[in-house]
Amino acid sequence: WCLYRMYLFVNELIGLNCVRYDCSTSRNHRTSSCDRNFSVFIKKIHQTIPFSRRFPTRNRIWMKISEVKQALSFDLVTLGNVCVDVIVGIESFPINASKHQNLRHSVELSAGGSCNALIVASRLGLNVAPLDYIGNDSMGEFITLSLESSQISTEYLISDRNRNTLNCVILVDSFGNHTFIASNEQPTAHFDIKLASSNIIHTNCLLPSHQNAIANSKVLLIDGYALDELSFETIHEALAISALNSTRFWFDPQATTDHLVRTNPKLLDYLLSKANTLILTQEEIKEFFKASNESKVFENLHSVSDFFEVYQDLHCVVVKCGALGCDAYLRSTESVIHVDGVQLKESEIKDTAGAGDSFLAGFMTGLLETTFTIYDSMQLANAAGAASCMNSGTGMKLATLNQIQNCAEFYRNPVLNQFLKRIE
Repeated sequence: WCLYRMYLFVNELIGLNCVRYDCSTSRNHRTSSCDRNFSVFIKKIHQTIPFSRRFPTRNRIWMKISEVKQALSFDLVTLGNVCVDVIVGIESFPINASKHQNLRHSVELSAGGSCNALIVASRLGLNVAPLDYIGNDSMGEFITLSLESSQISTEYLISDRNRNTLNCVILVDSFGNHTFIASNEQPTAHFDIKLASSNIIHTNCLLPSHQNAIANSKVLLIDGYALDELSFETIHEALAISALNSTRFWFDPQATTDHLVRTNPKLLDYLLSKANTLILTQEEIKEFFKASNESKVFENLHSVSDFFEVYQDLHCVVVKCGALGCDAYLRSTESVIHVDGVQLKESEIKDTAGAGDSFLAGFMTGLLETTFTIYDSMQLANAAGAASCMNSGTGMKLATLNQIQNCAEFYRNPVLNQFLKRIE
């Protein structure tokens, strides 16, 4: 009983998550149940103590808390933009008023937004979690169940009766083209220059558990859509905690780039100044170059190499080129690195929604894998993106590990193939 009470106290104090080790898959899965995890918690501590020093566990718990906490760190956490995708299959674009179309299939629900990258990253072996609020409604319950079925921790997904779970309607035609209808297409987060230039870290906007998750993660990912629900105080605190704990901040502005460049350049500039890695499409990066002639904030951005001159913390810029593959620009190299995309037949492409998120998950997995070169990471990213295009839908219907393996065969890369077999 005393050990159990101590466990509950430690769990509340440091936001500890316990691990359930699944021998059948050789992967760590997280769960929020104190009762189920208590015995594993004790076993984890006991195993970290050398045999010669294994006194009764109750006398050693306090000495091993930091080691257990470190062992339970995340590879990736996302902040904001947890939503439900409502997928509607239409015949063709454009959609015109008074011109009716047949519904190609029944309307489907899927975990979307930041969940897309989390699900694919989890399938690639990363330990991930979303940090966000959801409504106390059926949509929120749907997201929770979807993530848990993918062995993704939902401990930091907070249900709030005063909120509604975010929704995004995705229209997809028979050729895989799509468009989004959502409430966060034009982010409204403001920029506070006083707070941005201060040394304040904690603004008391993040929950203590969210602070701990960020501090104990290798990567924090924020996308452009999240900027509609996150206050600047929350963003500032998250990035300050990231910097303090050497958590790398990845920024993916996505389709909000045009809106942010035109209406909120100072906020965008602030985020770029804190980013370690920037993910863009060819269209999105053109928005910056276009803005260099119109905005003083981005007047020095005329090429990708200029990003490294202006933003000193930025180490990598990745440009997604669709079926053509991707380009990577590194601070450590002067030349651009290009990797061709996986060649798919037109009949194999069903839906491109979520392909960019899958690409990001693949690239991040590669960079976190110590045996990978930048080329290996880019090939894995292309394979993950291509595999998702072969499915119709987002969330749980994105690329499976088997599909990524099949697409990766295109590169005939033994290092990549060996890695994918290892995480099966």
